[in-house]
Amino acid sequence: MINHKLISYFFKMVLVIVAIVTLYCYIKDDVDYRSKHVMGVELIDKETELQLIKGKKKKDLTRLLLSYNNEKIPFDSETDTIYISQSMKNGKWVGTLTPSKDKYEIYILEDRMFSDKLNAIRKAHHFSYIVIDGDNYYKGKIVYTGLPTVLIKGAANDKLADITVSYPDAEKEENKLIHTKCTFHQRGSASVGYEKFNYKVELCDENGEKEKHSILGMREDDDWLLNGLYTDETKVREKLAYDLWHKMNETADFSVATSNMEYAEVFLNNEYIGLYGIMEPIDGKQMAMKEGDLLYKIRRWSLPEPGNFDLCGNTLDMRDFDGGNLASLKYPKSTDQEFSWEPYREYINSFMSENSANSEITVTMNIENVVDYYWFCQLTYANDNLWKNVYLAAYKEENGNYTFYKTVWDLNYTWGEVWDSPEENLWTQFIWPDGNLLQINDYDKLLREDEVEVRTAEQKRWRQWKESGISADMLCKEAKEWYEHLENSGALRREKRKNPQSESAADIEDLQKWIKVRFDEIDNYFTSRQLEEEGTNNWSTE
Repeated sequence: MINHKLISYFFKMVLVIVAIVTLYCYIKDDVDYRSKHVMGVELIDKETELQLIKGKKKKDLTRLLLSYNNEKIPFDSETDTIYISQSMKNGKWVGTLTPSKDKYEIYILEDRMFSDKLNAIRKAHHFSYIVIDGDNYYKGKIVYTGLPTVLIKGAANDKLADITVSYPDAEKEENKLIHTKCTFHQRGSASVGYEKFNYKVELCDENGEKEKHSILGMREDDDWLLNGLYTDETKVREKLAYDLWHKMNETADFSVATSNMEYAEVFLNNEYIGLYGIMEPIDGKQMAMKEGDLLYKIRRWSLPEPGNFDLCGNTLDMRDFDGGNLASLKYPKSTDQEFSWEPYREYINSFMSENSANSEITVTMNIENVVDYYWFCQLTYANDNLWKNVYLAAYKEENGNYTFYKTVWDLNYTWGEVWDSPEENLWTQFIWPDGNLLQINDYDKLLREDEVEVRTAEQKRWRQWKESGISADMLCKEAKEWYEHLENSGALRREKRKNPQSESAADIEDLQKWIKVRFDEIDNYFTSRQLEEEGTNNWSTE
């Protein structure tokens, strides 16, 4: 008698075994393929390489012969090296390398460092590849970076160029790519004399029309800045300072924005030009402005005189009598829109000089913001931001008057670094804290007019910052994390080699010591003032 259940069970087992064997073969083939391929390219040993190039003529690698995920790859023609951005959060090599033409054959030489991805990235290890083109062959190198890459190809000074931004998405195990047109030009004032340039980049389409993209989690926009971080030997001062301003404003009643910055390595026309900070500009969008609001940028240390206001007329720039730029209106951007210099005139009269107000417009300053700006400058010793480099945001009230807020910008001279005249020192000197406080005119005038209000506000804000986690240990920890991030990405090695005059620091111990000393100075100041005032009960900390 036939046992149908047994036969059914037998066939089921056969099917299971077949499925297991099939899965095993698939996995084995996949493992074998992966062990013999990286990023879709076959790995070969030295003997195979010699066989492939035998009888062929070696040609100079003057152009890029490969693409990454079907996009252009950053290429440094001086070293015949392509650079590919990879995540430092896992050990998987992500993306696909393909030849730029079907006739090319590409191979990568076997290398033990392929099994140690993070170490290969940190040490800026050079992997080797060959491209076969009929009777010719080319040899080049591959470097994997732990940072995003920016590739710009084209002429500067607002001519149409190509830009490709590549950065890893560790969670999705893929690389994100932005490829579009752009225009770019050199930017800056004192920095135009640096050997490493800063740039402004405007994204656009093939017709030159603005095209907005979000880069590295920052805002979606067409305007971007490339900050060369030239004078800072640690490369973390500005990042740390901007992050501190954001952290301080998390506890503010009215949070005042500034720029955000993310690191990347930049390539211009097949040349590696170094480590940069990609930054958002400070403009009406960043400051959440509406029609009637005004945004002024201070460009010189000297204060404007009454005649300067008369001369600027219907322009967005206020010139000094020698032709230099004293200040600019950054919002609105066009003279076609309603704008005025009168609120700025009244700000100068009310808070920066002993002049009396002479306009129908009334201007006020947000005390909390005045305190935030003042003590940010004291804590970071932002000596280049006491007047020059300030952005003044004037928000129009319903009654036609204006409330002024200040925000920070251009923070390379912070955390102990100050401007110095010798060019051989990159116009920079490192000084240790001495307990002194920097002078800021609008704060000082408000303090004279109402000491109780200002003292109460600053004691409250200092307590709020500390309660939110701002401390010397927090700042030192963040500085160390960013420095190690740059070090582990391999970018610091390349920056030192490309821009040796910038003298990148071997560590950040001095920076961390400086932070601890300065934070203690400020904390002791508030403690002593608290004790001093408690006896007279002149002001409250509630």
